[in-house]
Amino acid sequence: MRTLLRLSALALSASFSVAGSAQFTCHTDVLTCAPLEPACIKSPTSLVPVTLLANTGEGWNAGVACGTKSCFLLGMIPARCPCGNPLSTSVCGISTGGGGCRECGAGMPCDTSPEVLNQMLRPGDRDQLAAWSRPSIPPVAPKSAYVPAGGSRVVALRTERALRDLVAFYENLRSVRFRSTVWAWRQDRSSEGSFAYAAQGDRVFASASIDPRFGLAPAVETAFDGTTYQLFYPEDKRLHLSRRSTGATPFPFPNPLFLPVGFLGWEDDDCSPCIPTRDSILDRARWQARVGVATGRETKEGPVLELPGGYLGGEAYFFRIGIDGQTSQVRQIELVHPGGEVFTRLELLDYRTPKGSSFAFPWHIVLAGLGEKGESLGELHYTVQELGVNIDFPQESFRIQPDRALIIIDEDQGIFLKHPQLHVDNVPTVRPLDR
Repeated sequence: MRTLLRLSALALSASFSVAGSAQFTCHTDVLTCAPLEPACIKSPTSLVPVTLLANTGEGWNAGVACGTKSCFLLGMIPARCPCGNPLSTSVCGISTGGGGCRECGAGMPCDTSPEVLNQMLRPGDRDQLAAWSRPSIPPVAPKSAYVPAGGSRVVALRTERALRDLVAFYENLRSVRFRSTVWAWRQDRSSEGSFAYAAQGDRVFASASIDPRFGLAPAVETAFDGTTYQLFYPEDKRLHLSRRSTGATPFPFPNPLFLPVGFLGWEDDDCSPCIPTRDSILDRARWQARVGVATGRETKEGPVLELPGGYLGGEAYFFRIGIDGQTSQVRQIELVHPGGEVFTRLELLDYRTPKGSSFAFPWHIVLAGLGEKGESLGELHYTVQELGVNIDFPQESFRIQPDRALIIIDEDQGIFLKHPQLHVDNVPTVRPLDR
């Protein structure tokens, strides 16, 4: 079972054939994304023609899967992978009966009335999106906690200050601006990407991207300005607005800002869509359930703490945290099976204290998935480019500008606010954003 999991982890996505050059674009109701499994969550754009020109992939982003699911990247690192049928002829093609299409002039979008176009945004599909978007609360403790026998509670109490210092970094955040490069490697390929995050009060902005050839979920940006949740797909210039939280935003890889405190609750089988937040990190019940039962051992490299973990792929694991004997800082966090096999390792390197904070944060973070013999199956390297804390942001920092989008959808009302097929005298019609 464990070998199969690792093999499936390396096959991150299927190769879909791109539709031909037939000049069709969908104008009426089409088949929904047909998930290959219940865990395949439809993209909110699954029912929308997403290209500007009628002769581009038959009106769809051809070859891209219509949903994402939790997957195990580089071994057993939780990530988001594409799933479901591709958005091409299998959904919107006359050969498969996937919806009503009509031929359009080459190189020109078809004009369509708002009433006809809005019929594509059916209430049932928005309800499914809303159910997916409800924020999940990470479990305080695993259902079946496991900590290896033989450890010392005394050693844990003496050295848990290193964990407290990590948590203290987040306790003192009134606001944060974070930006890092991402380098991803696995045995058959490597890719570069980026991650950005900003938060102040309840307002937040985040973006993640990586070369799509690596096989993860597409680039995405999300923001909340205090009133409106915004979800933007840069590759196709699609912006979705809602008053309901998009807490399960399908970032292709984990948020590096929260990785150092992953020992307080990793994404696992009990809570696959969970995203760590400052509130969950500072939850005292969570701290007690994880760190409060930790045991420790002394080694020549420094103390090692062992904390209960959870389940990934049906297999139990626990956290093993190494403390640097000289700096008293957390140097690595390992996810370990009860038999002692390490399958995921997080290294925290190059600690620096950013201006505005009294606590250090690692500037270089390496997340690696390991094979049964300890060999690296792949790695994610995050290198911090900017870390600003307790600074003020303008309100615009938490808004995705509408002029970046070709398509804008109000998910609550189920209407297009902007679309290239909505024209009046060849001038695009844009309805005012209701904030």
